[in-house]
Amino acid sequence: RNIIIVSKRLNMKPPTSSVVFFTALLLLGFTTSSSFANDSNDNTVLCGRNGRNLKSTKKTTTKKSKKSVSLEKKTTKKSEKGEKKDTAAGKKESKKNKEYKEIYLVRHGEKIEGDVEAGQLAYEAQCLSEMGWGRAYNLASIFGKNPRPPYRTPDAVFSGNYGEPLDCRDHNGWFRTQQLVSVVADHISVEVDNSTGWLPHLCNQVWNPSAKPGYIDHKASQQNGHYANVITEWVNEQPESVDSSCYVRNFGAPVNQPQAGMCCNRAAANKMLNLLNTEDTILVGWEHANIGFLSTALSQDTIQFDASEWPNSEFDLIYKFRYELDGEGELAFVPPHIVDHQNFTWLGSQTYCGAVSGTEYPVEWPETAVKQGRVSPFTNFTYNDTTTNSNELQG
Repeated sequence: RNIIIVSKRLNMKPPTSSVVFFTALLLLGFTTSSSFANDSNDNTVLCGRNGRNLKSTKKTTTKKSKKSVSLEKKTTKKSEKGEKKDTAAGKKESKKNKEYKEIYLVRHGEKIEGDVEAGQLAYEAQCLSEMGWGRAYNLASIFGKNPRPPYRTPDAVFSGNYGEPLDCRDHNGWFRTQQLVSVVADHISVEVDNSTGWLPHLCNQVWNPSAKPGYIDHKASQQNGHYANVITEWVNEQPESVDSSCYVRNFGAPVNQPQAGMCCNRAAANKMLNLLNTEDTILVGWEHANIGFLSTALSQDTIQFDASEWPNSEFDLIYKFRYELDGEGELAFVPPHIVDHQNFTWLGSQTYCGAVSGTEYPVEWPETAVKQGRVSPFTNFTYNDTTTNSNELQG
């Protein structure tokens, strides 16, 4: 309307309706844009300069929002971690407060039948055979991370230290008792405690001299001259006293003292029992002649064990000792001890390469091999293919 009035006053030809319409739109846009540009509080406008400012404001707000969300997520994660940590601590705490504690006692596995004539140690002092190592790996299926019910994964692992220079030690320095439990310990990332045993010097005792002749005869009689001399000299050098109550392995002990061979087995048992104040389950690998003494000590003398209860050729047994808090809040053995089996079956060789007890040395073909049920090697072998040269055969 204003455009038409102005044009008439200037004697101009009135503009067409379309020109008026578009001109009005332009003027309206200019005035509103200027008006909104001065109104920075109107956040409903998405055009012009204020629109760009608003867009920038939205970006800033969005970034702040993202930061807030990120901070919230981090806080949530920390909270979750804290909750998980608290839960883990709770589990750990509950683990240390089980209704009862247990100790599992096993005997070292099958040993090598050494070839004495070839300068090897005799069977009595040997390390584990292939079969014995097979038994060690089988124990991991019983006491490992996923134990076989009703057993539990041990919190600590002990092995008997032979404490003398004759018995076999492998390249790791392990006696056969430690060899047996080493696989379980490795699977559950626990270090084997090999600091305890039965010989008197391991717990600051001394020998009763009456025990030495029987011990020397037992250890040296099966060995060749060199090894027999090593153990004889070592035993004779050990401190002794006629007043000592330690008759190693009960050699030379009075008839009315069946537990005179206890020696350092009690100190070993005490260390294990004390550990049950902080741990729930312990696995122990021990030596046959001393298993009875250690068992007596682990039963807190409520049972008088005899080594003969564990047959000489038996490696498959498990003794399980259970402990609960008594009326005075002290851990007490709950009789009876449980006798179970590992149920290990060895399908590999049991003679020569397997070298378990009963292997005859030297192995002669075919007499001894046939007697042992082994297949004799090929004899008079010939290769008749003349088109193949010797180099190809060797390759």
